[in-house]
Amino acid sequence: MAFFEKQTTNDPFAKMNGDVDAAKAELEASYNALGKAYFEACGTDGDERFASQIEAINAAKKKAEILTELRVRMRGMKVCRECGAEVSAQSVFCNICGAKIPDPEPLCDGDKVYCNNCASPMKIGQVFCSFCGARLPLAEEAPAAEAPAEEAPAFEEPAAEAPAEEVPVEAPVSEEIAPEAPAEEPAVEAPSEEIHAAEPVYEAPAPEAPAVEEAPAVEEAPAPEVPETKVCPNCGKVLSAKMKFCTSCGTDLSAPVPPAEPVCPNCGKKVSPGAAFCTGCGTKLK
Repeated sequence: MAFFEKQTTNDPFAKMNGDVDAAKAELEASYNALGKAYFEACGTDGDERFASQIEAINAAKKKAEILTELRVRMRGMKVCRECGAEVSAQSVFCNICGAKIPDPEPLCDGDKVYCNNCASPMKIGQVFCSFCGARLPLAEEAPAAEAPAEEAPAFEEPAAEAPAEEVPVEAPVSEEIAPEAPAEEPAVEAPSEEIHAAEPVYEAPAPEAPAVEEAPAVEEAPAPEVPETKVCPNCGKVLSAKMKFCTSCGTDLSAPVPPAEPVCPNCGKKVSPGAAFCTGCGTKLK
């Protein structure tokens, strides 16, 4: 075993490969050092051919600074700008150099602002973080909730009127003047003959009433799909059902709503649950 290890250690090709890798690593480090030196010397006034690389370096540098500052704030600390010491977030002066520590500025990146509590990026202007419920920097006061507009009464289509039945018009009966009866002549007895049966009188059939056409049924329009929403119990804002915290007042939407305290219906005084009479006016409650 020792023989093979000695042969591997003394292998000229293995030594050459190690020297090549070391030379490439040294060359890469030199390139990085040159790029850093060039950026620090003329980062904004550099050659236009390197504009994309300079822009990428600036973006990465800003992101690293934001994340570093957020890490400090999430631990309940802030950094002294004079000596770099970390002090409590409630401190007004540094306990190392005595310099005054101003309030931390909001950390923004484009149209996003980072939450100081959980480091989540939120849209600028949003009042509360939708992940942890903390108040966001640069928060704008939410406008007062507008009263819901009164809904217009639903328009009901009038029912179709059935066509009136046609009433048959009877022809007017013409009154004819009956002729005067002739003078009576003496009855002449006819020879007795067999009496014939009276013939049946023909009656005309009654006119049939016209059929009434039924009104066509009106198809009801399908009801629109209502998105799943819920209302904040504190400020009344309508939110998505997936929200965990209200974006206007920061109320925890997963917490149960406490029951309302009972009051006297006569004087409005709060009474204890289960009371039989009001202690303010004596009204019977049960």
